[in-house]
Parts: sequence; C-alpha cells; structure tokens
Amino acid sequence: MIRIFPIQHIRDNNLDINKIINDLSDFSVNKSLNDIIGDYVIFNSGKVAIRAIISNLNLKIDDEVYITTTTDSTFVSTCVSATIFNYCKISRVITDKTRAIFVIHTFGFPHPELLKLRKIANELNIPLIEDCISAFNSYNTDNIRLGSIGDYAVYSLPKIIPIKYGGILTSKLNDIQGIKDNYLTNNIKLWTPFLDKLRNNSRKNYFYLKEVLGNPVYQEDQNANPYMYGFFSRNYEIAMKDLLEIIEFGKTHVENEIHIPVNPFIAYDKETRIIKRIYRKIIK
Repeated sequence: MIRIFPIQHIRDNNLDINKIINDLSDFSVNKSLNDIIGDYVIFNSGKVAIRAIISNLNLKIDDEVYITTTTDSTFVSTCVSATIFNYCKISRVITDKTRAIFVIHTFGFPHPELLKLRKIANELNIPLIEDCISAFNSYNTDNIRLGSIGDYAVYSLPKIIPIKYGGILTSKLNDIQGIKDNYLTNNIKLWTPFLDKLRNNSRKNYFYLKEVLGNPVYQEDQNANPYMYGFFSRNYEIAMKDLLEIIEFGKTHVENEIHIPVNPFIAYDKETRIIKRIYRKIIK
C-alpha cells in the first residue's frame, strides 16, 4: 500500500526503519535544521503552530485573514480554515478588514504571486504567513526558499520525516514561544542529515510520475520539493473505486484532479505494475 505519510508507509509495508537509516548514512550531510530554515520553535503539530500565530496577532472577531492557494483552488484544508475561523473571519479577497495574508504553498508547489503578496502585506502593514505544511525545503523558479519571505512560516514534521507528530514555526519577529519535546528534538537531530537525500527521492518520484502519467496540475515544479503528484483525469471515480486498495489519494475535492503521494520512502520506479494500472484505469 502506497501511503501519504512517511511513517504510515513504512509501517504498513513492514519496512525496517533501522535499515532505512543505515542505507541513508552514505548520503548524510553535516547540517542542522537551522541551516535550512533558520531559527525555529516546535509545536505538537502544524495546526497548533497556525493557532499560535493567529492567537499572537490578537485579531478581533470582525477582522479578516485573506487565504490564497497556489492554484487559487476553492479547496482549503479545515486545519487552516477552521483554526483561523475560531479567532476571526476568513476571506478569499483582500478588503479593508484584512489583517493578515495567509499563503498556502499547495502540496509543496510555490504560490506564483508570493513576492507580489509580500509587497501588498508591506503596503498594508500586515503580516504575511506562509503555509509550508507540505512545502518543506521547497523553492520557486527564482530559487527563493518557501517560508523565507513571510513574517511567519509553518511546517509539519510528519510530512517530512517518519514521526508521529510535530510542527515547526519560524518567525522573523521571534515573538512566539514553542514547546520543549525530547521526542521531536531527538528525531529532528536524527533525520536532518538526510533531508537533502529525502528531497531528492521525492523529486525523483515526482518526475517519474510526470513522465509516465503527464497532465500535471502544477506547472512551477522545477525547484519544488513536491508532496504530491497532481494530474488531471476524467476518470476520478474509477480511480477511487479500483485503486484505493493499493494507493492513498490526497483529498482536494477539485473535479478531475487526482493527487498521489511521492514521499521519499516510495520506490515508484520499481513499482511499474502500479504505474501501468494507474495509467490504464484513469488516464486512458
């Protein structure tokens, strides 16, 4: 079974985590997480990190947070929308009540108007928040790291490495305190030397799928660290019916879009049987 989260894929397929670490040791890079994203604090989850940001902004019930996604899709995860809505209103347009801009880099792919939104935030004197929940160590075509432009950026650790929980928050203002958690601290230290290799694995899987399946949803993928391979198909219902037993789909509720995981612990180039089945069922 091909799963979205690394830890679930490893568990469900009875992979040996110690062997995985040993195999990765040849690609170890001597760097810390600070070397990649700068100073950070940790939380129990990315959702909790988002809550910490919104709470820290002291927004009132009639204030608005403008939410925008990479493809301007109507789908926004409830982890974002419901969390923000507990404090204030959410909007898909900028108004005179907008008090923050929330940019979602969908599935690791850069928002095409990130720098423009940074300029707007500066002009309105409001914070820019980058949702990098599934966009860790991802870059746009100008080689700008996602998460480096906003006043705040949030990441989800279980979407990066095979652990049970955890979130990361970076802030240019250094105005939010995180938590102390030995489990998260130790796993960050354990996996950080392999993050470049894991990124390369995800990109290899992504471009393999792109070559075989085509019809990509995301165009700006040259420097991205993808979390999903999104592609267009008219046979979504067939895919859901026939392939759910062997592959877990990402949910966007967008018609004719299918998203399948590219996490670095999947060897897609060795799973040609699955690829051919996908191609036959939902492309042809």
